Amino acid sequence: MGALPRGAQDAALLVDARLDVALGRANPQTKGAPLLGLRLGAGIHAESAEDRIGVRGTTADGFIFYRAATVYGPRHVAEAHAAAYLGPVRILGEIGVAKESRAKDTDGNPATPRVPQDFIRSLGGFVEAAWMLTGQRRAPGIWPTERPGRSWGIGALELAGRFERLSLGQGARDVEPGGATRVSAAIRWWATQFCAVSAAGYFTAYDTAPIEGPGTTQSWLGILRATFHVPVEKLMR
Repeated sequence: MGALPRGAQDAALLVDARLDVALGRANPQTKGAPLLGLRLGAGIHAESAEDRIGVRGTTADGFIFYRAATVYGPRHVAEAHAAAYLGPVRILGEIGVAKESRAKDTDGNPATPRVPQDFIRSLGGFVEAAWMLTGQRRAPGIWPTERPGRSWGIGALELAGRFERLSLGQGARDVEPGGATRVSAAIRWWATQFCAVSAAGYFTAYDTAPIEGPGTTQSWLGILRATFHVPVEKLMR
């Protein structure tokens, strides 16, 4: 599940800023393999948007279950995130909020001011826990089979679970709000130093039924993925 924001599409001023602090194993520059690690950060995006669709909701396979209203004017998106590394366990969390202005052209004349409308607000967040059952402990930029770790058979196994909540189109009297709650689980097999295979299952409960499925309040989805890893240093040779 995701909220898809749109980037800048005109010559108006755009501001993007982000600050991160990484300690222990969360810092790619840390030498060795420390037991603990922590990353904390936040970011902000501000712009003046022309007519465009606001933040909308999608599932993991790209299905749009909520189509937002058209936004115009000041638009602000802020987020905060954290990652904790505890031995073979990694815990991720993120929360975000978006405030998008709206204005209506009532006379068809672009030279006259638009009539302001209620802004819309979107909120979302997730928490995820992953456990390396075998293999090297996870660290930024490190493929889990690149260094020695607890071994079992071939490669490494990782188990993960995730909870997400998304609320969209909030705060406007003329906009129907929407959103969804999702839980998911996945297992990944890091087979070699360049190939991994994963299987994931997703259950999504919708606040309002998607346009394409009147009466649909929930959905199930399964995805199989193959991931290939080519170290940059090898490409440079």
